[in-house]
Amino acid sequence: MERFEDFYDDINMDDWAEYGDIEGEHKEFEIADASTADWAISKIAEERKRKDYFVECANKEIEKLKTQIKEMEEKCERTTSYLSGCLGKYLERDEVPKKKTATQESITLPAGKIIKKLPKTEYIMNSGEAVTKHKGDDDFIKEVKELDKKLIKTIKEVDWATLKKNITNTEDGMVIYKETGDVIESLSARQTLPSIEVKTE
Repeated sequence: MERFEDFYDDINMDDWAEYGDIEGEHKEFEIADASTADWAISKIAEERKRKDYFVECANKEIEKLKTQIKEMEEKCERTTSYLSGCLGKYLERDEVPKKKTATQESITLPAGKIIKKLPKTEYIMNSGEAVTKHKGDDDFIKEVKELDKKLIKTIKEVDWATLKKNITNTEDGMVIYKETGDVIESLSARQTLPSIEVKTE
């Protein structure tokens, strides 16, 4: 395949020979008659066509590469998703010497590490977003403030780390503030699904 550079060489100075060297080694290039002006216009048109052709060819190659990248990403996703599922099933086998913690199970092998993150309770605000250390919607902040003003920081964020230690939830997802027994209507609870993470070396 031809290189893009082959489509767009530098200006051939031979084209300018009869008019002198435009860089000044000979007489300065000057348009002094209609014939030369017409030639200059034709030269501009030619250069524009060469540029347009180069851009067209380059864009076609870019689109080809984008397509190849997308195909490679999709293939990688299919393969890694399938093999991650297989590794998750392998980790569940009784004979596998797993390392267990309160939040995950794992095994380290020469090529990398398999990690199964165990289900956990996730708290969801009315907006549909999960509560994080630095996130709380207006309804949630207002309700927690009514429960205990000390749980609201000066920047109007819920002190989630402290609140989380003082709430519990029912099987149907209702969240209850332990100190008062009040239901926090702006919050609900759900169990996350287990997930498999594969870390390669």
